Amino acid sequence: MQTTLIVHIGHRKTGTSSIQSALARGRIRLPGCHLFYPAAVNHNYLAHHVRTYRDSGTAPTGTADRPGLQMIGQRIRDAAPDHAILSGEEFEGMAPATLMGALDRFVLPHVQDHRILCYVRPHAQRILSSFAESVKIGRPLTSIAQFHANSRKAGRFIYAPRMAAWRDAVPGRFILRPFVRERLLRQSVVWDFLQAICGDRVDQAQIADGPARNESLCIEDLLLLRLVQDAVRHRGSKPLGIMLGWELARLIGTGLPRTRRTRPALHRALAEDIRHHYRGDARALDRDHVDQPVFMAELDRAVDEALPQAQSFDPAAYYSPDALDHIRVLARLIDTMLDNDRGDWVSFLRDSRYRAGQDQADGADSDAAGTDD
Repeated sequence: MQTTLIVHIGHRKTGTSSIQSALARGRIRLPGCHLFYPAAVNHNYLAHHVRTYRDSGTAPTGTADRPGLQMIGQRIRDAAPDHAILSGEEFEGMAPATLMGALDRFVLPHVQDHRILCYVRPHAQRILSSFAESVKIGRPLTSIAQFHANSRKAGRFIYAPRMAAWRDAVPGRFILRPFVRERLLRQSVVWDFLQAICGDRVDQAQIADGPARNESLCIEDLLLLRLVQDAVRHRGSKPLGIMLGWELARLIGTGLPRTRRTRPALHRALAEDIRHHYRGDARALDRDHVDQPVFMAELDRAVDEALPQAQSFDPAAYYSPDALDHIRVLARLIDTMLDNDRGDWVSFLRDSRYRAGQDQADGADSDAAGTDD
C-alpha cells in the first residue's frame, strides 16, 4: 500500500474549519480510497509540538484525541491509508525547515510520498476577513484602515517569499490553490481540497452536508462582540478573548435571520492603497504559482467593487441608545460572572447583588454625611 501524506498548512480564513470538520466527522466518502485523519478536530496543537522538538530535540507525547508526532506516525503506519492528512492553519507562519524537520523525524518514514497544500486568500479579501476575526477575538480595532496599517507595517500579508520558501523546501511537492470562490471546484473549498488530493477521482466522491463553519459576521455582529470584549479586556487574558469571541459568534450564528446585516467592505481610497502596496506580491504569486493573473485581478476587482466612502464602526450608527444600554448591561453581567470560581451560581449571583446593594448603601451614607468619598 502506497501512502501519501498531505500536510494542509492553511492559510487562515480559507475555509480551514470546513475542511477539518468534514475530515474529522467522516463526511467524505471516496470509493476505493482510504482517507486517514488522525485528529478529533484539527492539528493546530502540533505547532507547539514542532517548536518544542526544534528547541529541545524531544517532541511531546500528546493524548488520544491530540496525538503527538510519534503517535501520528505510528497510527499512519498501522492504518496504511491511501492518504493521511494533517491540517492546521497554525502552520501558516512556520518556517518550512522547522515543520519538515519534525515530520522527517516522526512521520515521513511511515509514508511513501508527501505533499504540502496551501490555500491563499487574495490580499484585499484577506484583510477584510482577518479584520473581522481580530475584532471578534477582542483586539481593540476601530476600523479596517487601522487594521490594514498595522498588518502592512508587520508585513503580515506579503505571501510570495513564504510561498517561495515552501516551493524550494519541497520541490515538486508544494501545491498552492487561490481561495477565490468562483475558482473552487463546485465553489466549495471541501470539494476543491479533495480534488487537490485525488485529482479526477473526485468525481466519484460523496460529501455529506454539514453545519456552516465560521460564517462571516456583519458589522452589527462585530460591534456587539466588540462591546462585550471591551467589558472583559481589563482581565488581560488573550485566550479568554479568543474563546469568548468564538463562542459568542457561534451563538449569533444560531439565531434568527435579521433584516439588517451590513457587510464589512473596503472604501475606494483604502482599496487603492491595498492594491498599491500588494501588487508586487500579487504578481509574484501569479507568476510563480498560478501562471494566470488571479491575485492581481482580485486586487483590481476589490477597487472596482469598493464603496465611495468608509463605513462607520460607531455602535451608535447601528443600535439605538436603549439597545446599546442593554448590550452593555449584559456585557457587564458576563464580566461579573467570569469571577465565579466556586461553581455555585445561585450563591454567586445573590452575593453579587448583596455587594452591590451594600455599595449603594455606603454611597448613600457618604452623600448624607456630605463627604466626597
